[in-house]
Amino acid sequence: MEEVIDIRTLQCYQKATEEQRKKCTSKLSFEIGKLPTLKLQEEWTFYIKHCGEVKSLSSVRQETVYFKRVCEFMNHLSVDSMKVQTKAVWGQQFESWVSAQGLKAYRESNKNKNWRERTPIVLYFLHMLDFIDSEMSGQRIYFKDLACYQEASEEERKKCGREPYFDLSLLPTQQLRKEWGAYIKESARIYTLGTSFQHRVYYNQICRFLNSRIVCVKSMREQSKEKWEYQFKRWLMTEGIQINRKSQSVYSKEGIARNPNISYLLRMVDFTCPNIWEDETEKDIWELEKLPIEIKNNPIKKVKTLNFTNIRQPDMRNEIKKEFIYCFRRKQSLRLQRGLQQGND
Repeated sequence: MEEVIDIRTLQCYQKATEEQRKKCTSKLSFEIGKLPTLKLQEEWTFYIKHCGEVKSLSSVRQETVYFKRVCEFMNHLSVDSMKVQTKAVWGQQFESWVSAQGLKAYRESNKNKNWRERTPIVLYFLHMLDFIDSEMSGQRIYFKDLACYQEASEEERKKCGREPYFDLSLLPTQQLRKEWGAYIKESARIYTLGTSFQHRVYYNQICRFLNSRIVCVKSMREQSKEKWEYQFKRWLMTEGIQINRKSQSVYSKEGIARNPNISYLLRMVDFTCPNIWEDETEKDIWELEKLPIEIKNNPIKKVKTLNFTNIRQPDMRNEIKKEFIYCFRRKQSLRLQRGLQQGND
């Protein structure tokens, strides 16, 4: 068992730019040997290397600081493995210890000042527990179990490395895991192994996005496709990731195309919510909260429904409903464009 994991040996370092690498020194490492038992060292080594595969170099750099605190915490306990206690018990113990050290276990939420959220060091510890749970409960979708893998050649399989997988535990809620699991399996029936392997890169990015402060949902069905696109583009820009790229047309002309990770997310939304409009708009009384759009309402006199029952002619009623849908979608699209323009400014 290695005593120290140098950050420069992790995959995130290999994928990073030269400028990002310059910020890393030999002092940035995970001192695994400071954990009290070999089993704990094995579990945390596995998790750290996993983070090196799915997270950015800057995130892993920060986690070296959190890990030092975790080692201090673990040396105050008499446990052999992270699996001996439930996540709830671990969470209470770690939060109490963090507070006793004069650190913050919670902070004020940026979205809601009346709501407190866990600090990054606590989230780091809890995510490790989720990772251990995923190992025990099978929250991994291995490529070898997907249709694209069965149809691939031996040479294509070798390019994907040793037992690659999609890690559903990276998603914040059980419902999201269920939705993404279904989409991953279905898309593997359509795309080749090489394309599906690239999709895993997009998926890991999207997991980071879904865990960010920009998003606060339990299901992909809670927002419209336009809002997902706006939020994801906003997150990509804050991460320094381009939202567009140069493309070559069939006429050898250069153009601008959407970044494929955005297209991947939107295809997933289409798969999960194919009838998200029809579910509500086929009715003659619409509940506005169930529509996949954000509607600004008067806080004093709040409108909750749109009632079309007084339009007696069925054909006219349907035409008016279609016009409402068009206007809603048009307004949502314009709002998205304005938001992105402001972000670029």
